[in-house]
Amino acid sequence: PCSVVHAWTADGYPDCSKHAGPACFPNRRAPDHHSLLNHLFNKWCSDKGTYWLSKHNYGAAYDTVLRPTRRRTRHLLELGVGDETAGSLNAWREYFPRAEFWIADIDQARFADKKQWAWASRQKRRHGCFDDPNVWSAPRVHPLFGVDSSNRTQLRNLPLPAEGVDLIIDDASHAIAHQLIALEALWPRLKDGGFYIVEDLTIGALPWM
Repeated sequence: PCSVVHAWTADGYPDCSKHAGPACFPNRRAPDHHSLLNHLFNKWCSDKGTYWLSKHNYGAAYDTVLRPTRRRTRHLLELGVGDETAGSLNAWREYFPRAEFWIADIDQARFADKKQWAWASRQKRRHGCFDDPNVWSAPRVHPLFGVDSSNRTQLRNLPLPAEGVDLIIDDASHAIAHQLIALEALWPRLKDGGFYIVEDLTIGALPWM
């Protein structure tokens, strides 16, 4: 196992991967509970999985309803990016290979700050996490920055596909008042048979609020 990292690979990962393979990464050793989504959340270090920060283990629940839709999901909207490396977005990109992703967040400058991104990447790569510095210019990704999840008008006017979206995930402020506003504003944009997921119902407003 790689308990001390002495060097880095050419692409910036701990060099233990050259000798021990992915098993040396601590995020690879976290239990995924037989969930492909948990595996991907752990790979990209999203707290929706079982390794990073809050370790929500959401993947185990999501797989039960979302796995049958993987190949036919075309449009996903997520409110709230999380951190600079967009771990959940990158996991969704692998999980839904044919989907396009509409990602809304109240911040703007934060996601254009290359120094901040590099810092976040360094912190995560020490744990074996993957990231993509070009995530916001990826062909299937549509960033919607500067969107306030408590602003009903902004949410109703989001430039989403006319046919609607298959999956909406609210991981924004975690404040119940905002979650209700978003549900009311975005429910009409959900396709028939789609899924609307609200995360962290019992958490309350985040500290920065």
